[in-house]
Amino acid sequence: MIYGQEREIKSIDQFANGRFVRIVDLDAGKSALSRFCALGLIPGTMVQVLTKGNGPVRLKFRDTEVVIGRKSAEKIKVQPVEDNV
Repeated sequence: MIYGQEREIKSIDQFANGRFVRIVDLDAGKSALSRFCALGLIPGTMVQVLTKGNGPVRLKFRDTEVVIGRKSAEKIKVQPVEDNV
């Protein structure tokens, strides 16, 4: 692996407002996994964290905005996207 290309995988709720990330894994059971897939939150999808706080997390991807609960957000594992494309 080339130095500097390894990026830490974190849950999506750990990133700052405005940050772009790419989904790499969904650490969820069947029900939550089905819900994520129905929304279009699947591995490979680039997502922007619009707002987060102590409660729900608002996300934007593919011209869609969704709000998900904190516990659900913790199940979405992502890596940061460089240069916030």
